[in-house]
Amino acid sequence: MKINKGISLIVLVITIVVMLILAGVVVLSLSNNNPIGQSKEAQFKNNIDAYNSELSIAVSNQYIKNRAFDKETFNLPLWNGISDGEGTIKEFVPSITKEDGPKFKIEKGKLVYVGSNEVEQNWFTDMNINN
Repeated sequence: MKINKGISLIVLVITIVVMLILAGVVVLSLSNNNPIGQSKEAQFKNNIDAYNSELSIAVSNQYIKNRAFDKETFNLPLWNGISDGEGTIKEFVPSITKEDGPKFKIEKGKLVYVGSNEVEQNWFTDMNINN
């Protein structure tokens, strides 16, 4: 009497197909719910919120110092990360980072995104901030 040891070729093929299907589902799930992308988006939006808060405090302080202050003429260029930022957005938004400095400027008392990253531009727009 002959005893077969091992698994059959059909069982092996079925197992491989099931494994491939499961791997495909996991890959699709991770690509749709990209945790790294979501964390970058959350970080960016949190920074924008902080920058806007600091800017509104700076604008309020300008009104307190000078009653004739006109928000429409309050324009500041971006900060390139060099020196103390005097005369740039860094002066009124102290927490802005060297990475974000070249991406933002102030126009008419509002924070404006001037960077070239389309994804960040969309995130900025998602926050209902007018450009």
